[in-house]
Amino acid sequence: MSKAQTTASPKRQLNKSHSARTKVTREARAEYIVTPRVKKFSECVLGLGKFTQGDCLDVLDNLPADEFVLAFTSPPYLNAINYSQHIDKIKGQVDYWRREDVSYDEYRQFLIDRFTALLRVVKPGGYNIVNISPVGWNGERVALPFHFVSWMEQIGWKFKEDIVWEKSIARDRRSGVLLQHPYPGYYYPSLVSEYVFVFQKPAAKKDRENIYWNRSAEE
Repeated sequence: MSKAQTTASPKRQLNKSHSARTKVTREARAEYIVTPRVKKFSECVLGLGKFTQGDCLDVLDNLPADEFVLAFTSPPYLNAINYSQHIDKIKGQVDYWRREDVSYDEYRQFLIDRFTALLRVVKPGGYNIVNISPVGWNGERVALPFHFVSWMEQIGWKFKEDIVWEKSIARDRRSGVLLQHPYPGYYYPSLVSEYVFVFQKPAAKKDRENIYWNRSAEE
């Protein structure tokens, strides 16, 4: 019998089979290994729920995957508010706060990191509601919400709906300028609206994107 036709002995085949089974077993066990995480946030139990205070990225990293059906968030609008100084103002420690220059690329990555982490913990078919708004800075109007939608789609979120939220409380002295001076060069709108976007986490199958897919008609 030539070398090309030579077959392994039963003992050799048994060893190979045993080796393959051992390898599969090790891989299966590896899936259940949990890397310990150091908590960098505090928790307060309230009734049947709890409040968690900390960087949302740290919190999300400590939550189980595919756990929640709804998330609602309003991330910072670029540099519209200096949050650290804003708190100092509320406490009476400063008279006013100053806006800071913020890198748009760093801000974009800040959001991508956190909404990627959020995608992991939301159940397939679950929803993510985001309140966000354009921002005026250095004489320019930054189209933040429209950029944001494309970032979310790149992450893996599915765009479902957009809602325009009219904030009458935000009206200022610019209201009515165009009525007083009805000329193109006087166009100066009052910024009284924000956007509420609805995103969904896609499911493996289209018919399972309804979070109640496994319930009976009675349920």
